[in-house]
Amino acid sequence: MTSSLRAVADRAAARSAWLACALFLLAGVAVLDDYGVATDMVVHRHTAQITLDYAWGRNDKLLRHDYRMYGIAVEAPLLWAERALGLQD
Repeated sequence: MTSSLRAVADRAAARSAWLACALFLLAGVAVLDDYGVATDMVVHRHTAQITLDYAWGRNDKLLRHDYRMYGIAVEAPLLWAERALGLQD
């Protein structure tokens, strides 16, 4: 393939990549109202707070908490960072 044909092919590939990204972005914007943001994030964050407080010996609310069986792997590092930086709700 000559260098001019290769340049044309590279430009076409770049345009195709940008077009695909633009289509995915438009599709995401189009369905945002249908899916939006999860509404149970507050519950998971609260469960993580109670679990960490229990682990650090601050209280035993976890033993009576309805959602104690859910994991906190995602929320725990975020809460540690919040507390380390002194951020408030």
